[in-house]
Amino acid sequence: MAELDYAYLADYAAVQDGKISAIGASFTHVVAGAIPTGMSVGIAGRIRTAGHERSAALTVRITAPDDTFDLELSGIVSAADTVRPYGDGKLGLLFALNAQVPVLAEGLYTFDIEVNGVHARRLAFDVEMSAVS
Repeated sequence: MAELDYAYLADYAAVQDGKISAIGASFTHVVAGAIPTGMSVGIAGRIRTAGHERSAALTVRITAPDDTFDLELSGIVSAADTVRPYGDGKLGLLFALNAQVPVLAEGLYTFDIEVNGVHARRLAFDVEMSAVS
């Protein structure tokens, strides 16, 4: 059965040569100079599967404060031909998604992650306006 091993938010994330590269990873707070604005957000992680499972469905639901909007990103994460089992025959399916998220208000922006239709994790960050001196 596929399960989310780990996930995090970043300014940018990519999978290359069997590794995740991330810039500005694992944040929980953003100070915005102006609102509304757009913000590039990367979502990266690893799905652990049994060796015979070479793919898993991934859905990320992004929700703004007060449910102003609800965006959904979805697709299939597949094992590269070079992925080898580790430990007790598990496969690690790496993923990295990048999206432009509209920042329309201060508050909590949530990222709900599902693997094969099952909720696996909620990531989030708070947005606040910068104080003017």
